[in-house]
Amino acid sequence: MERIGIAGGSGAGKSTLAYNLVDNATDIFDVINFDDYQKLKTDADLPMVDSMINFDHPQVILWDKLIDDLALLEKGQILEIQTWDNRSNVDFQKHGIRITRQVFPKKVIIVEGYLSLWHPKLRALYDRKYFLDLNLDERLKRRQKFLYPEYRDRVLIPMHNEHVEPTKNYADRVFDTASLTPGPLLTQVIDDLRQHGII
Repeated sequence: MERIGIAGGSGAGKSTLAYNLVDNATDIFDVINFDDYQKLKTDADLPMVDSMINFDHPQVILWDKLIDDLALLEKGQILEIQTWDNRSNVDFQKHGIRITRQVFPKKVIIVEGYLSLWHPKLRALYDRKYFLDLNLDERLKRRQKFLYPEYRDRVLIPMHNEHVEPTKNYADRVFDTASLTPGPLLTQVIDDLRQHGII
């Protein structure tokens, strides 16, 4: 099993790229959505900024669970993950309830998410690492969650600058998604995966 990481800021196109890869070759790819490994609002020791839960801080991620789940996929086990990703859980914004989705062992497992290149142990598992780069204004236009100005200004932007943006340095390839539409981006990533023997 090969593993690739797709990182970048919220709205940069990570999920779109990940699922375009899956749709292009469902027999080869499956996706782990990084957001499904965030702690719940009811969990203890959540990072806070004033009265707001900081969902953009590394401390909110269940890192051990994510790494363990990748090991289970490596052993051929099917994962059952409680997801709020809108691809699998299209009505989440209405009911706010996670539903179960299965992740299958495939030749290539994609881990997509804002901090997917942050943790050294997770980063070491990847066979190829990508960072999708996009300017702040465009990312904010595309962002679909936590649209509150206070959260944006006091949490999202500072956390991106402190924790997400530096992980660009760990990427094998950085793609500027301001100048790449999803189709050409998909083509470039597939070409890169082929060149490096991933697919």
